Amino acid sequence: YSAVGEFVQNEWKVEGTFRTETGDFRYLSGDIDGDYMKLSCFDGAHAFLFTAEIGADTLTGIFYSGVHYQTNWHGTKVERGILRNPDSLSLPSDGRAFEFGFETPEGSTIHFSDSAYAGKIKIVQILGSWCPNCMDEAVFLKEYFARNPDPEIAIVGLAFERYPEREKAMARIRRFSGSLGLPYPVAYGGRANRDSAAAAVPQISGVLAFPTMLFVDRNNQIYKVHTGFDGPATSAYANFESEFKNTLEELKRL
Repeated sequence: YSAVGEFVQNEWKVEGTFRTETGDFRYLSGDIDGDYMKLSCFDGAHAFLFTAEIGADTLTGIFYSGVHYQTNWHGTKVERGILRNPDSLSLPSDGRAFEFGFETPEGSTIHFSDSAYAGKIKIVQILGSWCPNCMDEAVFLKEYFARNPDPEIAIVGLAFERYPEREKAMARIRRFSGSLGLPYPVAYGGRANRDSAAAAVPQISGVLAFPTMLFVDRNNQIYKVHTGFDGPATSAYANFESEFKNTLEELKRL
């Protein structure tokens, strides 16, 4: 698949990340020794290592994920890498209103018809507690609304978990929400795969990545679908907040 590598070199030290259409590899760091480069990270859930032979305008190497997976990769230097717009990868698929009816670990079921959500703009974060990009997005939402509180907007997380047992999945969601101090509820959506997520949200053309963010208007129509998340390790993160704010302003004017 296509990716864009963004790197900064300071003498022998290199830092950066790879952006893809479904998320980024977060903070990578390493070193250069002659014409050989190594970059790695461990975020608590994934251990990544990229090696590369350095050519005139190329990087060619091997990507290792943990101890069980490896694949070759090749990069060519460009002035500007182009990935598709994350708002174009998945779209609202029909005119049906999106009714949220999923259970939280605390035992309550969220309905958009309830007074807490009726008539409000909603943000639905499709996520997994196992997903580092989802954590970055959740932290963004928490911090954004701490700076910009808005009673017209409600947030709900919908988690898809790797545990087949519902009780274990609920416990994992509870730990995820508690450890991040999330000010919004996170409900259980099902098993952690794209098919389960797509079946839970048939009003969009598909769920291509965790996370996926749904912007829902006051009438419960899905206005926009944002696939993946460019986190703070990427060059795109600085622009995301302004785009996010603009989308909310558009929804308010509807």
